[in-house]
Amino acid sequence: MSWVLDLLGVVLGFVLLAKGSGWLVEGGSVLGRRWGVAPFVVGLTIVAWGTSLPEVAVSAMAAVKGRPAASLGNVLGSNMANIGMVMGTAALILPAVFSRRRLLGEGFWLLGSLVLLWVLLADGELGRLEALLLLGAFVTHYVHLFRGRDRKAADSSTDTQAPTKGRGAPWRLVLVGSGVIYAGAEAVMWAGTRVAERLDMGDTFLGLTILALGSSLPELFACLTSVRRGDADMSLGNVFGSNVFNTLAVTGVAGTLSPFGGGEQINLALSRDFPLCVGFTVLLLVLPSLGLGKANTIVGKLPGLLLLSCYAAYLIYISLGQ
Repeated sequence: MSWVLDLLGVVLGFVLLAKGSGWLVEGGSVLGRRWGVAPFVVGLTIVAWGTSLPEVAVSAMAAVKGRPAASLGNVLGSNMANIGMVMGTAALILPAVFSRRRLLGEGFWLLGSLVLLWVLLADGELGRLEALLLLGAFVTHYVHLFRGRDRKAADSSTDTQAPTKGRGAPWRLVLVGSGVIYAGAEAVMWAGTRVAERLDMGDTFLGLTILALGSSLPELFACLTSVRRGDADMSLGNVFGSNVFNTLAVTGVAGTLSPFGGGEQINLALSRDFPLCVGFTVLLLVLPSLGLGKANTIVGKLPGLLLLSCYAAYLIYISLGQ
């Protein structure tokens, strides 16, 4: 009977994720056109923050319960899932073209945030002051983004999707969609965690696999929804924004609530999973450089297939290690 409940939890979670992602992307698209903001920036902000709610909840709860390895594993695993599974899937369905300047700019923040976290965790601990430093870096990133953001002139004549009737409607879609996404991810992770506990998985493995995959499902559904609507640029922004959010904000919140202590599993994450996470990030930045030319770059089917293959190989690797 318990296995039936777990299965129902997963099915319900997927339904909620699909519905919530549709609302979030729809509301974010309307707000972006209304404000004249590029889809990539909408993905970096509204969509990325909304889909990262599960990571915040999971990592914070794990830290408070004295399971810092699961918290850190969730962040690193989610980042790799976002690049390998989410970006790989989106690129296979619809290749995305975007500016090389944008790639390098956000790539700097992606790699820089990982390096900062790696340095702060070098001794196997993350105190409150260090966690606050991560949160400060997160705020700095978005101050920099909004000061120099890439704006587009909103063309109301092209806004053929007018599901909103009133100024507050897009915000309601964003807020309700984020809430439904959170509920769906919680349902999937609740069922997955019960299975993991029955199988006696370690905290690091639990965070890197079930918790990471479960908390990355919102990004996957949001990206697929964006691609289906023709907003591939928004899906890229979602992955970039979610990974910066995970590394700086999620870890910062978890460390502020409950400072990370040392331990064998934290050291394992630092020695094995951190380098792999950096490798996935570099791969995401290098592959598109094989694309179009000096001004633009592309994430297409071949890079997407390679990203998915690398992520599958990573899952097999850590499963064998477990």
